[in-house]
Amino acid sequence: MGILLFWSALRPLSVPATLRFSLFTPQRYIFIFTRLISCKKSPPSQVQVVFQGTALLRNLVLNETEHLLMWRKKAKQTVATANGIKKSSEQEEQKKGSLPELGTRINFTTMKQFTGSMLNQCSKYMFSFFDYLPTKYKASTRDWQIRNFVWAFKDGKCTIPAAKLVAKKIREQFGTETGNIVFACIPASSQLKNEIRYKEFSEEVSRLTGVANAYDHIKVEGERLAVHESKLGKHVNNVQTINFDTDFFKGKKVLVFDDVITRGYSYARFACHLEALGASVVGGLFLARTLFV
Repeated sequence: MGILLFWSALRPLSVPATLRFSLFTPQRYIFIFTRLISCKKSPPSQVQVVFQGTALLRNLVLNETEHLLMWRKKAKQTVATANGIKKSSEQEEQKKGSLPELGTRINFTTMKQFTGSMLNQCSKYMFSFFDYLPTKYKASTRDWQIRNFVWAFKDGKCTIPAAKLVAKKIREQFGTETGNIVFACIPASSQLKNEIRYKEFSEEVSRLTGVANAYDHIKVEGERLAVHESKLGKHVNNVQTINFDTDFFKGKKVLVFDDVITRGYSYARFACHLEALGASVVGGLFLARTLFV
């Protein structure tokens, strides 16, 4: 009886259908009856409870409805403002030529693409020892330890510890097959950096595991200017020239190593080139992999 009187009294309220289920709940009725019945005054009659409860609930509904409608209006305004800013920003960027319009091709000089054979390389065995957090992110003590270790390795300052770490993993992963594997490091950006970073490291890994060392069979011969042309114009960049000993790699099983892997583009491209020479790449080891937070 009381519930029916409540509902009949509230029907004239103009409440959106999407809000009714959140406003007219059993908990609301229990809350109202509890407040009325727990009053220290003399117990009111059933009719008084019903009509007092109805008035209280009407006020509650009106207040919450008004609040939710105002919140929804503000949300729509915020979205509309954000969309307006985003649209304006995109239009400005398109004028500058940094964003392609619909129906046009993306500038592939700034966006690296994976081919089918490169994706196949990324599906092979790949292992990284640490997670490298870029410097643009706030780092913990552990993150800083990893950063310093990777930077020191690049400078040739912790070659032996890194070699022992890699050698242990190679023995665990390949067991008795290590003697049939060639260990090849993806070269650094110059011959000098490549020698500092990988010469002693490769020798130590080979000594500890018995893998064949490919260091002397991959040479960085210097840098040359390369011209990349697109619809947006020409770009001239410095590109390293790498020379491979084709006869050495032909028919060999190769394990690729790199200090840091980000998306795997350099690894996959390097592995594809080795297989084009007749080698068979078994996978890749990496000192660290870049994290994106």
